[in-house]
Amino acid sequence: MLGLINKAIENFAIDTYGKRFWNSFTRRHLNGEFTFEPLLEYEHALTFRLIDWLAEARSKTSADIMEDIGTFLVSQRNGEALRRLLRFGGANFVEFIFSLDELNERSEIALKDLNLPQLSVERINQNSVSVRVDQSWPGFEHVMAGILRSLADDYGALVFINVSPPEGGSAYLVLELIQHHFTEGRKFSLA
Repeated sequence: MLGLINKAIENFAIDTYGKRFWNSFTRRHLNGEFTFEPLLEYEHALTFRLIDWLAEARSKTSADIMEDIGTFLVSQRNGEALRRLLRFGGANFVEFIFSLDELNERSEIALKDLNLPQLSVERINQNSVSVRVDQSWPGFEHVMAGILRSLADDYGALVFINVSPPEGGSAYLVLELIQHHFTEGRKFSLA
């Protein structure tokens, strides 16, 4: 797994729970104070253990930690670049959702070795959409739920998101758009 993912988990833990927590956490689980290098490769299993260890340390589920990380990725001040990259997907939340089919290609342009799980979008009805999340990174659907909740707020849309348990190599997010313009949303310019 590209170290950028582990670095995001590290940044989330430090920004959310503090540097002291992270240092104590890494001394316990990684045998010393530790920081991840974004462009190095790490074992996939280490990434998932980090999430499980964080969940245990904070008395949360792994799914909750992953959703918190997804929210963190696009809502914290250092996440502006990712947020802007995602916002290029559409002028409104519905356009953005349908651009998720292209997210893998866009991420490959930015970071060739990232290899995000495949996403595919399918309209259920006029106000509902299903997002299939490949399970090459188990639990990534929860990260996507956090990202999508934050971006719905960013666009000013009121959306209900239901995460289904994985089945047959995929998990599904069902998005029900309650209101397109619930709030004004955050200003965004392509320039």
